[in-house]
Amino acid sequence: MVSKKGFVKDVETSLLRQIVRMENGLMLREDNFLKELATYPNYENYLFAHWFFPYALGDYLESGFNSYNVSSIKELDEKTMKNNTVRDGYVYYKSVVERYQNNWDNYLALNKKIESVTQWEYCGPFENLNNSGLDTQYPPETTAVTETPFNTRRNGSVNWYAAKNSGEPYQFFLNHSELISGINYAQTFVDSAVDQRVNLKVGKGGIFQLFVNDVLVFENDKDRLTEMDAYTIAVNLKKGNNRLLVKTASYATYPYFMIKIVDDAGNPIKNVSVNLTNKEYSISTLAEIAPKEIPNPFYTFFENRLADKKGDKDLNRFSLVMAYMRNSEFEKAKKMVESWLEEYPNSTFIKSILAEIHNSAGDSESYNEIIKNIETFDPNYYLSLMNKFQNFDELYKMDIETYESTLKKLSQVVDYSFIATATDLLLELRRQRMSEVEAALDKFIEDPSVPSSLYSTFVMFYSQLFNNDEKTIKKLEENKAQHFNYDVDLSLAYYYEKQNRKDEALEILNESVKKIDYDNAIIQEYIAYLHDYQRYEESLPYIEMGIENYPDTFVFLKLKAEALRQLDKTVEALVYYEKAIERNSSDSELRKLIYDLKKVKDPLDYFRLKEFYSFIEANRGKIKTNNYGVNFLLDQVDVQKYPSGGGRYKGTYIYEVTSQKGIDRLKEYNLGLYGDYAIYKSEIVKKDKSISPAEKSGSNFVFNGLEIGDVVLIDFEGSFSRSGRFYKDYVDTRGFNSYYPVTEKTFRLFMQEDNLKFKVTNGEIPYKKSKEGDFYVHEWSVKNDKELPMSEDFMPTYSDIARELHLSSIESWDEISNWYSDLVREQMEFDQTVEDAFKKIFPNGVANLSDDEKAKKIYEYVTENFSYSYVSFKQSGFVPQKPEKTIKTKLGDCKDFSTLFAVLGKEAGLDVNLVLVLTSDYGKNALILPSTDFNHCIVKVTIDGKPQFLELTDKYLPYKALPVSLRNATGLEIPYNKGAIQGNELFKIYNVNRKKSTFLNDYIVDIADESSNIHLTTSVTGHLSSYYIELLSDDNENVKKEKISDDLLNRTKVDVELVSVDKVDKKVGDDKVAFETTITLNEKLNKIGSMKTFQLPYFSIPYNQSVVSLNERKYPINYLEYENTDVYEDSMLINIEEGHTFVEIPESKEFSFKGHSYTITYEKTKETQLKVTVKAVMSYENIEPDQYPEFRKYVKDVLETRKQFIAFK
Repeated sequence: MVSKKGFVKDVETSLLRQIVRMENGLMLREDNFLKELATYPNYENYLFAHWFFPYALGDYLESGFNSYNVSSIKELDEKTMKNNTVRDGYVYYKSVVERYQNNWDNYLALNKKIESVTQWEYCGPFENLNNSGLDTQYPPETTAVTETPFNTRRNGSVNWYAAKNSGEPYQFFLNHSELISGINYAQTFVDSAVDQRVNLKVGKGGIFQLFVNDVLVFENDKDRLTEMDAYTIAVNLKKGNNRLLVKTASYATYPYFMIKIVDDAGNPIKNVSVNLTNKEYSISTLAEIAPKEIPNPFYTFFENRLADKKGDKDLNRFSLVMAYMRNSEFEKAKKMVESWLEEYPNSTFIKSILAEIHNSAGDSESYNEIIKNIETFDPNYYLSLMNKFQNFDELYKMDIETYESTLKKLSQVVDYSFIATATDLLLELRRQRMSEVEAALDKFIEDPSVPSSLYSTFVMFYSQLFNNDEKTIKKLEENKAQHFNYDVDLSLAYYYEKQNRKDEALEILNESVKKIDYDNAIIQEYIAYLHDYQRYEESLPYIEMGIENYPDTFVFLKLKAEALRQLDKTVEALVYYEKAIERNSSDSELRKLIYDLKKVKDPLDYFRLKEFYSFIEANRGKIKTNNYGVNFLLDQVDVQKYPSGGGRYKGTYIYEVTSQKGIDRLKEYNLGLYGDYAIYKSEIVKKDKSISPAEKSGSNFVFNGLEIGDVVLIDFEGSFSRSGRFYKDYVDTRGFNSYYPVTEKTFRLFMQEDNLKFKVTNGEIPYKKSKEGDFYVHEWSVKNDKELPMSEDFMPTYSDIARELHLSSIESWDEISNWYSDLVREQMEFDQTVEDAFKKIFPNGVANLSDDEKAKKIYEYVTENFSYSYVSFKQSGFVPQKPEKTIKTKLGDCKDFSTLFAVLGKEAGLDVNLVLVLTSDYGKNALILPSTDFNHCIVKVTIDGKPQFLELTDKYLPYKALPVSLRNATGLEIPYNKGAIQGNELFKIYNVNRKKSTFLNDYIVDIADESSNIHLTTSVTGHLSSYYIELLSDDNENVKKEKISDDLLNRTKVDVELVSVDKVDKKVGDDKVAFETTITLNEKLNKIGSMKTFQLPYFSIPYNQSVVSLNERKYPINYLEYENTDVYEDSMLINIEEGHTFVEIPESKEFSFKGHSYTITYEKTKETQLKVTVKAVMSYENIEPDQYPEFRKYVKDVLETRKQFIAFK
């Protein structure tokens, strides 16, 4: 229909025709379409929205140029354009085309027509942990001029410098990419002739803030790309000098921005000038600046058409979505497309738009899901087939018949001739008909529709497939003569070098440097070639060019030092090496080189014992007894901390083997090193002093032939570095007790700063501090130290029984909580997906709900709808997923679920914060000084004025129940806004509000001679419910019965058999779980004359012999290791046959020990029935060694009551 004559009548029908053609695979732009489009009113709005489609200008950002989109510059005349944004955008497009065609003068001249602010000073980058830097005020925000550099809080110091004017209207922080993703600043000064109101038009890439006279006037925290003029902010400029400050960063790309100063019509303001010489300005107030964001006119145009029901509704929706997409307004675009899809649920066209939104937003899972759906239900759609073309690995796995038919379809799906040629090439390649492959390749290379982004890849096939470098070079040279394509330049330089045509390779790269002398990546590539060719003197001017472009560079400072060293200018080289190391402290090779060049004695060798063999002979055989067949003769570790972060270490371990147990322990040894390290010795020193080297892989050793009396020697060195906010800090924990007797153990720390905090737990360690040269030397040392007693069951962790040295240079726990607050705040987005979830949880709102009701509903939503998953490529370190992703994937880990709860909770008005946790299995003393060594995350929500901790990773755990791993765990509360909790400290999750865990058995026992019948009801509460809800949730009745049978056998000592599961009462989220069973007790009655006796069948075990098996203990009993239940209760009704009577009933007993108590009572309710009630109340307090004898007696008394016999006749 769209091809019929007369169909095109206006701008809408003109575009509809093009969209239909595109959807049918007709991608080649129709001649004069743009010229025709420009004849219609308001066409600029449509051109903006449809800009990147093949029927308009094409996706040149992604694919580059071909002859078709290059020709478009002839069809439109920017002089006739009324909309300044479209006009400047088109001028910029034309300039990029001119650059591609090697018309550099035209490129620069066109860029000058775009009147953006081009004079700027740059500074940075500063730390930007997970984009939290936007909320951190760094000194450049308020300091426009300083002689003292700014501390970046990541690597070294930086200062303001004038950015080289590239001729571009956009400002790019290309050269700051040495340290990716940091916060960058740019400032300029605008001299206004009068007090006036102006509009600042902003385009940006990355997170972004804009300040005028130190007042924040605009902020966008989305790390996304926009077009020029995406945002318009009206502000008041003072007469005189005004400071404009940009703050930006990006994890996704090089951050960039463009700012124009215009009037309400979009025309440049003429009575302002920009300069970097006069930096005096007056700080304004928010009221004085009065910033106001003005709606984007392109959005407004299509939104109004939809609201007024003007024109084609679907075209207006499509155009608005595409306008949103040009500025990465993914949420707005997605919301509109999803509602559109509800009207047309089977529309492949609309689904493809939604897929592209997800793809652009980085949501690959949603994108792939939609694409797979399209491929399934619309396999012949052009995108379905193009997707197969792009997925070459999967395509190549097809059998030859499917492969050929698929490629045939691909060749016909779109009218790009290069696609058909590429499919021919792939077919012939699969058939291994190489002459036909080369013919297809020739045709492909000459095809005018080939995008420039593919050219260098395909042209190299001549070399790779046919070993024909000459032809590759010829084609590259032909392309270079016509176009500028840096990939082509690099390829050509590579092939010239391959043929030893060094001067030609350098000439090619030097041409690029001359054209783009502001881009340090291009300069660095050229310098790399010069240094490969040992042309160091020649490289120096280009290195200076790089330093001028970015004075705070470490890459070019290091390059300069290397060039000077090669030119035998060692003293000068050292100056630049040391400047470089200040900005990249983790470069251990460079630091070692500096020491070598300075001929500085290694500080780590000041005190170290190095005469290993003499030491071994002097100490071998001195220690006569041990528990595990090993004596630790020497444990020495020396660490040097670098002032700019990171450091290095040297260590020596010497073990003596005294028994077979020692051989078993040491024959295979893992030192556990990673990163940059060296092993100098890993050997056995025999009794006859001979040496037997170990087999080794990395830092894993196998000591073959190890014998009693041998000594194992390990000597090593390595380096370490930290990143992020605490890159300069040193945090460590060192154990000073061993299960082996120790002859000598020493740890030394060398620091140039005097800011170390340390603490020793569980005893004292001799310490001394000295000053050696530039270093403060901290030394802790013990000699002839006895081994720890042998390990015992239920003992505390190592950190709670051994002397440990805790070290940290981090100032306080406030620093840690602020760090994590910064880290997660960026992720805590309440977007449309989260809002939909919120409405699902609270369909009637939250106004009439208590805090407890709100928290419970959110808790149940999280635990019932999501599954715990930890996969390294999905969840990373400390950074949680955004709640939207958790909701969509229905997967997450502790920090993901906690973040989701917190976002929903805050929206519901709850006082809720995340809590970082080190679980109790690590011990009470594992975390002492400020550190990031946490392993879990939960939430704390305030309910009725009291803190409530919630564990969210167990989908069966009842609300307010806490697992044992959180009892006595170590926590640190994380405020949403950093600094909200002053003096933040660690705390123990001890004696907090939680649902108690109880284990209740209520049963009837019908006693009989051969076997007895039991009807048992088991009820549990608290965290115990989680296990039983999961156990009872199995849909397979046989499997469920088997699991219950196993459970019964694990909690009784008598011979029982499960007959049936009669009733189950459980619900996810309920505090109480109960199930009824019928059981056969396979125990015969004992007969003594006319009497019959039996012992009670118990189905809970509050105490057993294992906890009191030792006569004495050296260590406390860590009761959380042994027990997980607060209260046990058993209520039994024992029935005997009519005509019999109980004649011997045990005496009721009651015992207690500190917080523990145990009672058992017997009540004869009638001649043939006995009621027995047992209650055990537990305490989780540790049992100290001096308390153990009394505790042991208490437990044995309890166990004795459970052995009593009952008699009847």
